Amino acid sequence: EDGSYSGMKWELNDKSELIPESVHYECQNCGGKIQEKDKQTLNLKGKWIATEIPKRPQFRSYQLNAIVIPPGFTSWIDLVYKWLEACPPNGFIDNDKLKAFVNTQLGQTWEDKGTIIKVSELMNNTRSYEVGVVPDNASSVAGNGKIVLITLAADLGGIMNDEIEDVRLDWEIVAHSSNGQTYHINHGSIGTFKRGRKKAKAEIKDDTDRDKYTYAHGQKFSVWNDLRKIIENGLRSQSGDLYSIDMTVIDTGHFTRLAYEFIQNESNPFVVGIKGYAEDEYRKVSKDTPIISRSRENYGKLFILQVNQLKDIFASNIKLRMGMDGYQPSGFMNFPQPEQGKYTMRGYFSHLEAEKRVPLEKDGVEVGFAWKKKSTSVENHFLDVCVYNLAAKDIFIDILRRSSSKYAKLTFEEFAQMIE
Repeated sequence: EDGSYSGMKWELNDKSELIPESVHYECQNCGGKIQEKDKQTLNLKGKWIATEIPKRPQFRSYQLNAIVIPPGFTSWIDLVYKWLEACPPNGFIDNDKLKAFVNTQLGQTWEDKGTIIKVSELMNNTRSYEVGVVPDNASSVAGNGKIVLITLAADLGGIMNDEIEDVRLDWEIVAHSSNGQTYHINHGSIGTFKRGRKKAKAEIKDDTDRDKYTYAHGQKFSVWNDLRKIIENGLRSQSGDLYSIDMTVIDTGHFTRLAYEFIQNESNPFVVGIKGYAEDEYRKVSKDTPIISRSRENYGKLFILQVNQLKDIFASNIKLRMGMDGYQPSGFMNFPQPEQGKYTMRGYFSHLEAEKRVPLEKDGVEVGFAWKKKSTSVENHFLDVCVYNLAAKDIFIDILRRSSSKYAKLTFEEFAQMIE
């Protein structure tokens, strides 16, 4: 009656680990505690009560979850562990594991919540910090902890052939707080390429007047000159401290050779290439693979991304809401005040809803999915860089793990504690 939660309950220690002896069931009617050792007695005293009128007198159907299964099978403690694997208290929701839990343990039908990204409410996550400024003070005041990692992601597009060199590199810088929230700092484009620009005669003058950029190295209008400046320039913060880019990830799916050349020439081990896993266009629902993996190509400076899985995580993060008390869950995204055409609906947020989740079905059952553009005319570059920045955090931790045996099992939470 008072709106408090009943059902399965448990407690975590100061390391966010389950305290097994705390697991119990709280009665919805009286609020009393029920221990698992009492389950068998209660099951034997239980009574089946149908809540629906059957279509035929001899038909009965019930929904049953794993909480009531007899002793000797999955315990309540096991159920809580499975839940925490799918929904870690200080991490991102694993949709694959959550779906399996809902289907097999709760006995419920999974409802896909990531089919279409809608950013109208995400734009309400605009805060009072400026574009280009690291909001370290704002993060602390909001209870999100310190800014512990700055990542930069770049997406490559355009045309380069014997007749045309006209490209554009889209980028974004994101700050990651110690508690898992993100603050988007700045975004932009190097180059002015737009697909279909030459189709309109009225734009021919624009084509002759503007500077066309290239991915070729050593040229005046090479995108790499400008990108290097962005990587190396410091970032001012609200507190007056100077921050730097900690991790840079560059899309190598297109213009691969030229992108590799830039990455290899950078002595910084935290400037790496990324490309999407391309063996299968659709991701299998049952597949359980890490969102990033290190490729044997490019001397260990290339990482393979499970892009469809990352976009599922990103779509879930978009749905996160701030509590009435100002609490922001891990994965919550914050954005600066729009200015100079940055972080506007047309120039940025529209990119984030340019794709939809398309299921692959067999005999009426979803066996796979893929994220695809809603139409060929929409732009999705900043959706891609958002997803790449999401992966950049895991790539950074992976590089640290391989740098020293003492970091072999390092987690982001442990890294954040080290920085703080």
